[in-house]
Amino acid sequence: LLATIQKSRTPVSQSNDKAIAMVKAGQVDEAAKYITSIEVRDLGRAYRADLQALVDFQKELAKVSSIEGKENSNSANMWMLIISVLAIGILIGIALMVIRSVSGAITQIVGSVTQVASTMKFNTRLPVRNDELNAVSQSLNSMLGSLETAVADSNKVIGAIAQGDFSQ
Repeated sequence: LLATIQKSRTPVSQSNDKAIAMVKAGQVDEAAKYITSIEVRDLGRAYRADLQALVDFQKELAKVSSIEGKENSNSANMWMLIISVLAIGILIGIALMVIRSVSGAITQIVGSVTQVASTMKFNTRLPVRNDELNAVSQSLNSMLGSLETAVADSNKVIGAIAQGDFSQ
C-alpha cells in the first residue's frame, strides 16, 4: 500500500509544483485552469483513494489487534483463575492436615487425662510431643507428678497415723 501511495503521490506533487511555477511566472489564470483540470483532479482523487485504502487497512489492523488483545486478556484471566483455584485447594488441604494433626494430638491428651481420672493412677505420663501441644503435655505431666507425690505423702501420713504414729 505504501508503494502505491508513493506512486500516486508523485504525479500530484509534480502537478502542484507545475502550478506553483506557473503562478511564479505570472500565469495565474493558466495555473488555476491547470490545477482544476480533469486530469489533475483525477490524479488527486486516485491519491486520496490510495490514502483511504491505507486508512482502512490500518483500521482493520487495529480491529484485529484489539480482538487478539481481548483474547489474550481472557486467556490470562482464565489462567489466573485456574491458578487461584489450585492455590486455594492446596491451602485448604494444608489447613485440613494441620487441623487433623492438632485434633489428633488433643484427642490423645484428652484420652490420657480421662484415663488418669478414671483409674486414679497418677504415675501415668503423657508422651513428649514435637508440636505446639508439647507444652500442654509437659504441664500435665508436671501436675501428675505433683499429684503422685502429694498422694504418696498423704498415704504415708495416713499409714503412719493408722500405726499410731502421730508425729508426722
